[in-house]
Amino acid sequence: MSKYPKLSIEYFANFYNFKWQPNKIDLSPYLDLSWECAECEEINSLNPDNILLEGGGNRFVILCSKCNNQSIVWLMWGLLRKKLITEAAVNEADTSNMNFGIINKTSHVNYKRYPVLRLISNIYKVLAWLSAFSTAIIAILSCTTSRGEYGCLMIILSSLVIGTITVITLLAVSEGIKVFIDIEENTRSIATIMKGDK
Repeated sequence: MSKYPKLSIEYFANFYNFKWQPNKIDLSPYLDLSWECAECEEINSLNPDNILLEGGGNRFVILCSKCNNQSIVWLMWGLLRKKLITEAAVNEADTSNMNFGIINKTSHVNYKRYPVLRLISNIYKVLAWLSAFSTAIIAILSCTTSRGEYGCLMIILSSLVIGTITVITLLAVSEGIKVFIDIEENTRSIATIMKGDK
């Protein structure tokens, strides 16, 4: 059973300022799109027969072909393709980080942003692991070539301390760059969604 109440066509028309114009909608670019009914979870395709009303902002009141449930469906623009989303899904996405449609597409595109910073981050990570490897090699070689147990122990301890600090610092810088890029991508995605809502 759906948590969204069944409401009349008149309610949708009055609340969302819909206009009765089912014959004036050009659906030809959108006939390959589908939407999921919130009541019975039937996958419906968009066609002129199940559209009751058309409103501003690319909203449609559509009947489910299986259970005749009325749903408000939005036509969302992603960067690569258009998508139909029910109003219930839009409201649910608003409360869960808006993770739908255009967010997914922009995050894919933003992955190509800041290539130099991504390269620097990867270089720092490689340097960190090279530093860890060279620290282990230095500790082993110094122990085999040094004379005296005390000198060997001091060289091993000092190389391990310096190596560990170097590795942690390099990894921290690498992760810091990645965090900066992630923050920028999330901010850009949210700004895109907010701009689309206005």
